Amino acid sequence: MVCVRKRLDLNDLQDRKYAALEAIAAQRLARLAVDPGTIRDFDRFCSGEIDLVQLRARVENRFAS
Repeated sequence: MVCVRKRLDLNDLQDRKYAALEAIAAQRLARLAVDPGTIRDFDRFCSGEIDLVQLRARVENRFAS
């Protein structure tokens, strides 16, 4: 089976949702739990409230402490 996907456009909210769902799915496949704070941050990313740099910083800060 071949899957072809266009290059992600992080200005496109549908592409943001796709990227978020893929990231969450990858974590779950690795048998890692995705905490509620990260899910909320992904929701903010998907709605355009925060950008990818902010999303990454929030997630990294959550686990750095």
